[in-house]
Amino acid sequence: MRAVWLVACLFLGAAEASEITPLPPLHGLGLERGVAVVSCTMPNGLFWVSQSAILDVGGAANADVLLTTAHGLPADPRSVERDCRVLVRGKRHVIAEVWHAGGNRAGAEHDWAVLLTQRITGDVHRWRPARAPAEWLAGAVDRAAPVRLVRRYADELQSDCHLEAKTADPRLLLAYSCITYPGQSGLPLVIALDREPEPVLIGVNVGRQSSWAGTKLDFTSVARPLDAEISATIEAAAARAAQTTWRRRGSR
Repeated sequence: MRAVWLVACLFLGAAEASEITPLPPLHGLGLERGVAVVSCTMPNGLFWVSQSAILDVGGAANADVLLTTAHGLPADPRSVERDCRVLVRGKRHVIAEVWHAGGNRAGAEHDWAVLLTQRITGDVHRWRPARAPAEWLAGAVDRAAPVRLVRRYADELQSDCHLEAKTADPRLLLAYSCITYPGQSGLPLVIALDREPEPVLIGVNVGRQSSWAGTKLDFTSVARPLDAEISATIEAAAARAAQTTWRRRGSR
């Protein structure tokens, strides 16, 4: 199945892992089109807006798989399907299934969710998800590897940054130097590799963590890196996407 190849084969063993290369120019590649908005109506009538990465999981014609954060979604999957929509260029797409909604209640390292939605048509970018071995990831943090937080309409100073050694375990949460703001949860964190023709997805922005720096609070942006659990969930969603025959449902 192609989804397995997409997730598992970007990195081989630690000794064979792809080398990190400089990121390509921010503009001109259409990478910003790989971000979709997730909008949910909450019980109090307010809207909660977060972002999501559109994933490349093969040639499924009827559905798309997205990776986002759990904290922007209702905890109940049925409520997600009923009260949330994916927005792309003004078009609303219903959500058919959700995995891991509400996981953030168990801690920031569980703050991710995978969505299955109607196929997004038109000129969009789909990110190849990449899962790195723990040793490779730790080495990338030690070397302050360059990464990009893909953000709509952001310049290089806002989007291009580097990994930082500011979390207890980079396998669970990756710290990086880009400044993030409310509403940017779910944005894709990407890296460039020598074996890949374009940057690949290694994590999803979950917000900021704080620590006491002696005289003040230090705020650090953090992302949830892709691991075996997330990769297996993406694989399961990809299998559903390949099998889905979409039945049109009403939009709200």
